[in-house]
Amino acid sequence: MKLAVSCATCAGVLCLRLSFAASQVETDQSRKIIDELASHLPKGEILFGTSLPATVKSAIKELVALTRERQTAGDLTDRLVLIRNMNRFLADKGVTNATQRDQIKRFKTAFTIDEHWPIYLNGESDLLAVAPAPSYSADDPVIYKLAAVIAHERVHAQGEKSERKAIEEEIRILEVFVVRRLVELQWLTGRKATLAQIMNGHLSDEPLKVIPSRPPIF
Repeated sequence: MKLAVSCATCAGVLCLRLSFAASQVETDQSRKIIDELASHLPKGEILFGTSLPATVKSAIKELVALTRERQTAGDLTDRLVLIRNMNRFLADKGVTNATQRDQIKRFKTAFTIDEHWPIYLNGESDLLAVAPAPSYSADDPVIYKLAAVIAHERVHAQGEKSERKAIEEEIRILEVFVVRRLVELQWLTGRKATLAQIMNGHLSDEPLKVIPSRPPIF
């Protein structure tokens, strides 16, 4: 019996180690992709790591504090990149269709590519346009809305294609902040309305795709 327990314990430890190793591989891929972006785009057109705006860093910390997973703020930070020039980014990714480019720029605060890390933040979006501000209040609703957006995209980055499941996680995070009076109820109500449209079949259950119309430059 003692041997069986010992073996089970060893197996559990091994699984945890393998899981951690897999997580590290994913983080390394994110770093590689982000470094590649930095090497091809003009300086200052992307922000990542320590250069991320303070509001984004705060959003990450708030999200990690509510997460059900074992993920540190540093780990999640390493998997995010903020794009300040979406036209240049989309052109380099091979996205030349004007309609799709406009949809991504106007309607996506954040997104993933093919449900893989990293998470790309649209620095030109309404929510993120104020993020680089040098000063902000700790109870600024932008922080908590960003945390929910990142929670949404984290679901996709982990391989989940369902928009419904991603919005459900986003709503779970928002509900906490609404109770704390950090996010206005109307914002949560709007996201619930979008979820209802998906569940009723009025909206697609797949996220807006970043589809290249020609091979990317890098």
